[in-house]
Amino acid sequence: MWLLEKIFKKKEAKVKEEPKEETIGFDEVLGKIESLNKKELDKISAEASSIVDVIRSDKNFLITTINDIKTSEIASRDATTDSILKSTREKLTSIFTAEAISIPDDVTLSSLKEMNFTIVEFLKTVEANRKNFYYLSVAFPEKMGIVKEKLVSLEKNSKTVKELIDSSIFKAVAMVSENMDSIDGLEKKNVEMGIEIGKLEKEIIRLENMSVESEKELEALRSGEEYSEYINSEKEADDNKKELERTKTMIFTLLSPLYRPLRKFENMLDDKKKSEFIKMFIDDPLTIL
Repeated sequence: MWLLEKIFKKKEAKVKEEPKEETIGFDEVLGKIESLNKKELDKISAEASSIVDVIRSDKNFLITTINDIKTSEIASRDATTDSILKSTREKLTSIFTAEAISIPDDVTLSSLKEMNFTIVEFLKTVEANRKNFYYLSVAFPEKMGIVKEKLVSLEKNSKTVKELIDSSIFKAVAMVSENMDSIDGLEKKNVEMGIEIGKLEKEIIRLENMSVESEKELEALRSGEEYSEYINSEKEADDNKKELERTKTMIFTLLSPLYRPLRKFENMLDDKKKSEFIKMFIDDPLTIL
C-alpha cells in the first residue's frame, strides 16, 4: 500500500530510509555512454514523457477538484463544525496551488529531477496536514475521494520517475552532463597546451639548427688561414714572453757585480734616477764605473 493511501487513516506512515547513492567512476561512465543503445534511450525518453503527461493531468485534475470544493456549500449541523470545515478548506486550497508542482515543458534529466523534488515536497506537506483533510473527506466524500486517487497516482508516478533517474543509463548521462564543463575546459586547455608545445618544438628545432650551423662555422674557422695565424700569434707571443724573462734575468745577472758599489747610492737615488743610471750603464758601463 502506498504511503498516501493512508492519508485518511489515523495510523502514521513509516518513512523508508533512502538507499545510499552508488558512486560511479568517470572511466566507467564514459564506458557506459559509449555502450548506450539509442533505442533504449529513446524508450526511456518516451516513458519519461508519458509519465510527465500523466502527472500534468493529475495535477490539473487536482486543482479543478480543489476549486470545486472551495466554491461548494458547506452543509454542517452546527457553527463549530462549520468553522472547522471552512478553516480546513482554506488550508487545503493554500496547499493545492498551480505552483506547488513544477511540470516541465521540455523533458530532460534536470527537469525530471526538479519536478520530482517539487512532488516529494508537496506530498510531505499533504502528509503533515492529513488530519485536517479527514474532516473534508466527511463533508465532501466524492470530491475528496478523487483527491485521494490523484495523490496516490502522483506518488506512484514520482517513484517511477525516481527509478528512471536512478537507472544506470541516466546516472551515466547525469555524470557526463555534470562534468561537461570540466571536460570542455580540459579539452580547451589541452588544445592551448598543444599549440604552446608546437611553438616550443619549433623553437627547439630552430636552436638545434643554429647549433649545427654554429658548429659548422666553428669547424670552418678552425680549418681556415686566419685561425692558423691566430694560433701562431699566440705561440709567438708566448715565445716572446719567455725571451723577455730570459733577457731580464741576464740583465740582473750582469748588474749583480755592481750591486755592492751602488748600494751606497740606493737611498740617495729615486726611481727615475735609478732608471737613468741603469740606462747610462748599459750605454757606457766603463764611464759609470
